[in-house]
Amino acid sequence: TVIRELRRRLAAPPHGLPVSVRQVFVGRSGSELQGAREMEEEMMLSNFRPDTMEVRVRTSAEGLDKWQLLLHVALGTTVGELRALLASAPHGLRLSEDQEIRQKNFYEDFFFKLTADTDLLADEVVLIDFLPFDAAATTADTEDPWTSSEEAAAATPEEGLQPEPLKYWQEQFELCLDLQAIHAKQNPRARRAYSWARSLAYVRIWLGSLGWCPVRRGTEARPFIVWVLGCEDGVEAVLAECGFFDDANWVDWAPMEIYLFGHNLRMVEPFEDRAAEGHPPVVRTMTYEEMHSLSSAGRTPDIAAVFMPDPTALPERALQAVGPVPIAAFLRTQPTESAVQEVVRRAGGGLLHAPARCPFCSTAGAAGVRFADNGWVLVLRGGASAKALRLLAKAAAPDEAPGHGSPAESLGDGDAATTVKSALFWGIIDLKYDPSRPVLERIKVLETGDGRISKFSHDGAEIERRAKERYRVKAGSGPQKYTVVSTDKRLTHDLMEEVGYGHIVPKQVCFARKPAQNLAEDILEGLELNPAGDHTIVLKLCNRSRGAGVLMVASKDLADVLSDLLRPRADLEEWLAESCRRMSSASAAELGLERSTMEEQLRHWWGNEAPCFVAERLCTSVPISREGQEFDGTMRVSFILRQREGSSHQEPAAGFFSPDELEVDWLRGFWEGP
Repeated sequence: TVIRELRRRLAAPPHGLPVSVRQVFVGRSGSELQGAREMEEEMMLSNFRPDTMEVRVRTSAEGLDKWQLLLHVALGTTVGELRALLASAPHGLRLSEDQEIRQKNFYEDFFFKLTADTDLLADEVVLIDFLPFDAAATTADTEDPWTSSEEAAAATPEEGLQPEPLKYWQEQFELCLDLQAIHAKQNPRARRAYSWARSLAYVRIWLGSLGWCPVRRGTEARPFIVWVLGCEDGVEAVLAECGFFDDANWVDWAPMEIYLFGHNLRMVEPFEDRAAEGHPPVVRTMTYEEMHSLSSAGRTPDIAAVFMPDPTALPERALQAVGPVPIAAFLRTQPTESAVQEVVRRAGGGLLHAPARCPFCSTAGAAGVRFADNGWVLVLRGGASAKALRLLAKAAAPDEAPGHGSPAESLGDGDAATTVKSALFWGIIDLKYDPSRPVLERIKVLETGDGRISKFSHDGAEIERRAKERYRVKAGSGPQKYTVVSTDKRLTHDLMEEVGYGHIVPKQVCFARKPAQNLAEDILEGLELNPAGDHTIVLKLCNRSRGAGVLMVASKDLADVLSDLLRPRADLEEWLAESCRRMSSASAAELGLERSTMEEQLRHWWGNEAPCFVAERLCTSVPISREGQEFDGTMRVSFILRQREGSSHQEPAAGFFSPDELEVDWLRGFWEGP
């Protein structure tokens, strides 16, 4: 559990302890814990009083979005009592009787609710269109609405703008190496989710340690500012909303502001309005149209970034507005040297650093990995054109990627394509893929299987032919481990969860393959589905493949279907005899039933030898079109597991290869459909 979630749990019933985001948690080592940092077994709330709460009062009046009051009031204070408190000294803010007040609790509400005077006070209050003072006179005093008049008077023009000495950045770079070990030990979901923010943190330290361009450390008066371009609502905006950008300054925790620019992004409001020392960065989503006003307010970037750029999502005006600052481009795979040279030729400003592995990518810079979110970073000088970045995105696309495992090499023509390699296993992964969902929820792996007995229809026929031409599967002595895993749906699911990939498999429950009282209700409860809802449940036999025994059942019909599947009919012998008579008068290929019917599935269930079955939540893909109709397709990805080149060619003494002795060649994926 992270600190942000702990705050929500403390504030929610039955505890009722609204711990402010400004309240500091202190670990046993004395370190401050905030935001997305993981909680420790023992922590202390510094100067926290459990009988009071902190309330932030703001106004929705135009031009006063930075005005606020922070009040400490007793638990149980009402909205009416807040009116009296605001009217008293030292505030002197008299609210009219018809003044509209809206509020929300950060731990449970996602919108501001209209209040009555008898309502209990929440920790976030907005006074609708309220003018606490003469706004026109106030805004005329300062051109920068981000800085108070007292701060503006105290600050000198050069404060916070001087770059740090090289020694400082080199010391921080040494710290990066220690943090990489922490990053690598996290589960795959957290490692991937934090890779955007931590890659940003790394590139700032990395550039400073190289000494090739001046890099300053942010201060509270002048935070370090990052503009991220080409953002998607389902990627960067969702990650920011979930707190996964909180580690963008996790090396030195210097004050930082991050602005995410893109089309149709959700509004992400920071937990804190101002960047502070030792706190996570302030993150906001913006439109490209707001770039000019942001620059006018003094929030020009120190560095710009583009994550795995979409060639269609980078307007030229955005690059022009960035100005002469370094642009860090994070890529999913390594581009070829010729492609990089072409990018440099068209970039305008030139290359500040060639593509390099990013140690804070989704795979923590693991050797031999060809594809990883934010896996490579190159830095362009200011003035790069959108056309150059589009070219870079195309050069780093998977279809153009070099090296083993890329589709171009695995399925290409020519002499290299006809070289036969020894393989340990030819496997497939069936998955659902929907790019319209948030980035961490787009893929669900349904099952794995043996490529030698799998079906490769339509676009997959070429994969099967080429794989058989290029690889020879070397059979081991006795049953192989992959055979056991790939042919058992329950074991596959449990192993995926055990090694940290539970987030990419469907929610699954397992029950004995026999009738039981309230079995349908137990399945719905185990899948965390509302019994009153309209759901689809997927029933599967653990040890069957190619759709045998797979049924999609509406939740309202689940009990009846389970009864049919788990209770063979009373006249089973007579029913089988009739089936045999039909078969005796037909051809040898005729089984006396139509494929993909309930009668066929009943035979699979009644004749299955496995002692249990599984039930899963239904997962769907983006619709695919076939012959003018749309289908919920399943993507089948084929791969080869083989011994790593250069390792010993002898059979391992323990019977199993270690992970560092193996490597994967990804072939291709294709959509399965009717």
